[in-house]
Amino acid sequence: MGKFKGIMLKSLIRAVLFVALFGLILQTLYPIRNTFIKLGILLFVVIIWICLFCLTYLNRKIRYFFLGFTAAILLFCCMPSHQINENKFRQQYVRSLSFYESKPYMWGAENFLAVDCSGLIRQGYIDAGVIYGLKTFNGALVREAVLLWWYDASAKAMRDEYRNRTKQITKAPSINQLDHSKILPGDFAVTQNGAHCLAYLGDGRWIQADPTPNQVTISVAPTESSNWFKQPVYIMRWSAFNQ
Repeated sequence: MGKFKGIMLKSLIRAVLFVALFGLILQTLYPIRNTFIKLGILLFVVIIWICLFCLTYLNRKIRYFFLGFTAAILLFCCMPSHQINENKFRQQYVRSLSFYESKPYMWGAENFLAVDCSGLIRQGYIDAGVIYGLKTFNGALVREAVLLWWYDASAKAMRDEYRNRTKQITKAPSINQLDHSKILPGDFAVTQNGAHCLAYLGDGRWIQADPTPNQVTISVAPTESSNWFKQPVYIMRWSAFNQ
């Protein structure tokens, strides 16, 4: 009878694990990011961890490995920050932004399937933080990426230096009239009214999630093809690039 109960319990845990994995995949693939979706993702991660722990508990070696692996991830994410190579981090950010070229525009979206204007700027930075943080064993960058993922910020909020994560560098009557020698790849522009933002890739190239063509596009300034290049802008920089 006890053995039967054990089998039934394992079957139940596996079923819960399957449902949680399925839910996590659906939540991760859903482009819209809001508090409800983020809480759902975190909840499914916790459920999956508990299920895996229960399934590995009777095997001491696997259990210790599982707990040790979890502890290693937590310790890595809690590591203090160390000096970063700003130039290489910027290059990674530009590559991460460029990945989204031709991706669909969707208001409120922020993942690899679709983005909006602020979602592009933020998701590119999140991707760069995780990739470069892992490459350089800098847990602080990964931690910052997770925090940026959790604390949403609109174009207007980034313009206003929300949570001190961005800094205003300069302003210009428009991107078309901007002196590009004063900015660096990875800087980004927010329109004066906070309605839209674009990121600078270097060599006069700007990337944006543009609602007009409904996709992420790259244009070279000056250009008449986009009205966003003709509006007054603030030039912003991620605070990490000022270290």
